[in-house]
Amino acid sequence: GPHDEMYASSLHGTVYAVDKNTVRAPNCASCHMPKGTHNVSFGVVYDSWGNPVDKDGKPLSKEGQEKIRKQMIEEVCFQCHIKSLTLERFELADQVKERAKGLLQEAERVIRDLEQEGILPKGAVLGKNQLYQGSSRIEAIYYRMSQFQNVYTWKGAYHFSADFAHWYGWAHLQMSLIEIKEEARKLRELKSLTK
Repeated sequence: GPHDEMYASSLHGTVYAVDKNTVRAPNCASCHMPKGTHNVSFGVVYDSWGNPVDKDGKPLSKEGQEKIRKQMIEEVCFQCHIKSLTLERFELADQVKERAKGLLQEAERVIRDLEQEGILPKGAVLGKNQLYQGSSRIEAIYYRMSQFQNVYTWKGAYHFSADFAHWYGWAHLQMSLIEIKEEARKLRELKSLTK
């Protein structure tokens, strides 16, 4: 699945693929099941949609997130990496996650504006509980953005796979936003023609 591909295309995955040596580079278990634990959610602070949650799926406070990240960094990352590099990489991934969220919010604003103008029916579910069937084209584009491209962007960043974060995530998010804006322009034009 995508997680395997994110790992495989990261520097960790590439180095590990050469000689399968976890002393040289970690594998999935090295980071997410350290010291033989079977808690595969070790170090994970977000659900699939990027909401901060604990391993039981309950909302996680900022303090809770920091505690889990600190544990991950100290028990896993610091085994191989210096503090400044590690913290810088996580900060960069946080920024990528926020910027991707910003593109989603911009796309949602375009759709909500169309609802206000009476071009689309009001109150479409967008994001987490959105369904892909029975929606307009513009909502379907948003679905792809939120369910796939956004997730690939920030999860790729946290797995330190620049390739995944950019080419499967960020680039597609940008192109989808262009499509949404163009679709909105066409819908407005169509409305003005039918008056």
